[in-house]
This record gives sequence, structure tokens and C-alpha cells, in this order.
Amino acid sequence: MEKPETLTECFPVNNVLEKIISQYDKKYCELCLRENEEEAATNYCLTCKEYLCVLCTKSHRKFLAMKDHKLLSLCEMKSGQFLPTLEDANRCSKHCNEEIQLYCADHEQLCCGLCGATTHKKCENVNMVKKAAQDLTESGDIDSLLEATHAFKKKLFCVKTEKEINKEEIQNAEDEERSKFEEEFGCTMQHLEKLKDEYLDEMSSTSKKGKENLQKEIDRVEDSVMCLNTCIQSLQMAKDTSNEKEMLMKFLTAKKTFAKLKKIQFKHAHVTVERVIFSFWKGICNLQDIAAVGIIEVPKTVTFDVQNFELTEYKRITFERGNIKSCLVLSGGDFLLVNESEESCMVYDEQWNCCHTIKCVSKPHDVTQSEEGILVTNPEVKQIEVFSSINSQKIRKFQKLRSIPVSYSVKKITSYEENLFVSIPNFILKIDNKGDIAVFCKNATDIYDIAATKGGLILMIQNTAFVDGCVVAMNITGEKTWGHSVYDPYCIDVDSRDYIYVTNKCQNNVHVLSNLGDLIRIIENIPVPLFFKVNETRGTVCVGSGEKEVIVYKIYCA
Repeated sequence: MEKPETLTECFPVNNVLEKIISQYDKKYCELCLRENEEEAATNYCLTCKEYLCVLCTKSHRKFLAMKDHKLLSLCEMKSGQFLPTLEDANRCSKHCNEEIQLYCADHEQLCCGLCGATTHKKCENVNMVKKAAQDLTESGDIDSLLEATHAFKKKLFCVKTEKEINKEEIQNAEDEERSKFEEEFGCTMQHLEKLKDEYLDEMSSTSKKGKENLQKEIDRVEDSVMCLNTCIQSLQMAKDTSNEKEMLMKFLTAKKTFAKLKKIQFKHAHVTVERVIFSFWKGICNLQDIAAVGIIEVPKTVTFDVQNFELTEYKRITFERGNIKSCLVLSGGDFLLVNESEESCMVYDEQWNCCHTIKCVSKPHDVTQSEEGILVTNPEVKQIEVFSSINSQKIRKFQKLRSIPVSYSVKKITSYEENLFVSIPNFILKIDNKGDIAVFCKNATDIYDIAATKGGLILMIQNTAFVDGCVVAMNITGEKTWGHSVYDPYCIDVDSRDYIYVTNKCQNNVHVLSNLGDLIRIIENIPVPLFFKVNETRGTVCVGSGEKEVIVYKIYCA
């Protein structure tokens, strides 16, 4: 396929205009230059494609062989009233002085007799122009090509309209996102303002309470000081009086009062107002980005009749050190394979070249994609690793963002809206966007795989002793809506139209179910399908045939 930037090469070259532009500043007579003389050019010969001086122009017009040459003054060229024409249609492109006489069908070229005797001497299909034109008219190729060009023009206009609509959609999405973000940001700021007021009010009331407690202590101390002053006065009076009775009375009163004062306990603690900053506030202060913004080109999906489509093998890939556990179709159309042995996830482009490798903490098992990014389960380390799915100014695509700790060895994972669902052998956990974990489905046995439909069904495969198995569908609250029995089911996947694909690696087939649990068809002759991933963007299916081989099929609409 030609790249858009190379389309300019399809337009014919205007050699005259190209020469005028290349020698725009200073022009000399090219005939005189061949004699090592520099004479300013005054005219240009469109036939010879050469600049001429005054004398050479006169000579040019005198010779009979050049009487039909088209001469143009430089003043006419500078006036902008002249637009140079393309090559003379009757002249040979290689020998400009020779007229076109022949047509070579082998090279699809018009040429002169000289070219026919040299360049096209060995060609088998060389005819006179008149004969070639007659054959072309009788063949109807002109009408066919004209019809094809009109059809292609119509197709281009459709593409243009589609791109213009897409451009408007981007603008509308931006406007909608701006409005939504402004609203969310306003609510956030309003909430922060409320929290600030509550915090400052609490700070004031706490500070006031502390000051009131200190004031009570101060009042007690001041009362004690007043009592002490009274004691001091009584003792001074007892000391100064000559009356023995008064002396004894004053002394005993002061002694008893002082004894009581010494028993009073005063707090020697220093009172401060303590501020404990919660971790989320520190996180906000250290926040560098609110969100990652990037462009994702999502090709249009290939539509096909699920009841009648056929599969033709397109490619086989063998992994010598492979232990391919799962596969994911990324939003851009690329495939992501989970290789447990290599402890990595490998991304493959449209030509099935490995374009990126994501290194995981430990042996990865399953993968899904959500709004946050690509999520990979690691049963050994009991966590889910999150990787970016887009490029932005500060975050690279497939860069690790964070890890979600889980207290269990989770294997299978799927997502619906803002929630993640992960499976343990006997139950399913639900993890919301805040990281809170709850049991979604308990008392289930032998859970092999899980998936989610766009309509909000959570699907799971239960397989007992590799024989009696079933597909169970639950709503978002965990209530069972339907079940479908399948002999020895292994893996489950859902396409964009909510058709459900259930693999049976022992019988080498895939059961296709509706979102109501009805069997639509069985796709036979799929060797040992560990997983069956439909890529509607590229019209392909990726099948894990055993743990060391992947087969890619093209979808053929019968």
C-alpha cells in the first residue's frame, strides 16, 4: 500500500516550471555558456527548454528547423500571466525532437521510431500508435478504467467524509471531556474547599479548647497565689504582733492553708495543637499528572456472520521455550501473548512481528485490558501488575504503573466497567476502582476461566475432572442468569457483539454461544485450542494450539 506522503510522486513532472524555479535568481544564455561566455538571458525556448540571449534568440528564429519552437520572454514569465504547460503530447519523452510513432504494450510506453529500433527492439508487442489506439478503443479498457476511477473516487470521498466525521467526533469528545473534567474538577475543588473549612473550624475549636483548659490552670494558679499572699500576710502579722493569742491563731491558720495548697496537683505538661496529615493529601501534593492523554488509532472492525464464517490458516508460530498461557486483543488491534516460561508478555503487530516485550515480576498467567491499562496476573507473588496502554507526554506505552496486592494466588482475570474480576479455584473476587476487594461468587468449584460481556454478564467455566463442565453466566450482583453444559470446556472469550466462544481442547473444537446461552454453532478442526481470541479489527483469530504453538486464522465470510 502506498503511503499518503508518496502520492505527490503520482503527479506528472513539469520540467519547464521546475527549471524556472531552480534558476530563478540569475539566468544566462545556455548556448553561450557552452562556449564559455556569460550573456544574460532574455528569452526561454519551451521546446528546447533552454534560456537564450538576444543574439541567440534572433538566430533561433532564423532557422527553418526551429521556426515552430515556442519562445517566451522573461518579462512574460515574471509577470505571472504565463503558466508553463506540460510536455508536448506528440513528442518522445526521450528524444524531444522526435514525434511519437509507436506504443510498446510490454512496457506500456509511447515512443518514437528511434526508441522502437533501440530500447524496445526486443519487445514483442510494439505497434503503431493508430493501431494501438484502435485496439484500446475496441477493448473497452478506457470505459473500464473510467468506471474504476469513478468508483475509487467515490470510495475516496467516503473515506474523506469518514475522516471529517471522525475529526468532528474528536472535537466533540474533547469538548465533552473538557466539560466533564471542569465539572469533576469543580466538584473536587468544592469538596476540598469544604474539607478546608471543616479543617480550619476544627483547628479553631481545638485551639480554643486547649486555650480554655490552659486558662483554667492559670486561674487555679492565680487562686493559689492569692491564698499564698494571705498566708504570707498572716505570718507577717503573727511575727509583728505582741499579742500571744493572735500570734498563735495567725500562725496556725497560715500553716493549715499552706498545707492545703501544697497538696494541690498542677499539670506541668506543654499543650500543643497536633496536626496529622493523611497520606492521600500528601499524594495530592505530589501529584504530577491528573490523567494520561494519548491518541489511539482503532481500525474499523470486520463484520461477519457468526453462523457462516470460515477460518483459513494464515500463520503458525512455534515457541521453543514457550508456555503460552493466554492472549489478549489490544484496543489498537495488536495481539498480546502471555509467555509464562519467559516471564513476559509479547506484543505482535499486524504482520506478526514481535514489536514489544513487557517484562513481568514473576510468571504471568492471564491478562486483560481496562480503562487504566493492561493488567497481568502473577499467582506466585499474589499481585496484579498494571501497565500503561497508551503513550503520553510523561508515560510510555507498556510502562509499569503500579501493582495491586491480592491475598490470594489469582490466575484468571477480566474487567467490566471500573471493576476487575479475578478467579481463585473455588470463588471469584471483585476489585473496585478504589482497590477494595470483595467476594463476588463463592462456593463455586473448579473455575477454569472467566470473562465479561459488554452487556454486563460475568461468565465462568466450571470443569470437574475434565469431563462434566458448564458455562455459568451471572449478572453484576452475582446472581446466576443461565448455564450451558459443555463437555470438557477449557477457555472462554467474548467478541464485541457479545458472542461467546468456549474451547474444547480434547475434541478440537470451539462452541459458539449467544449472550442468552444458546448454542449457535460448533467450529470443528481447531487443534488443541487453549484459547480462541477473535480480532475483529483485523479479521483474524488467534488460537493457542498447545502451550508452544500459536495458529493465526483469517476469517473468511462464506
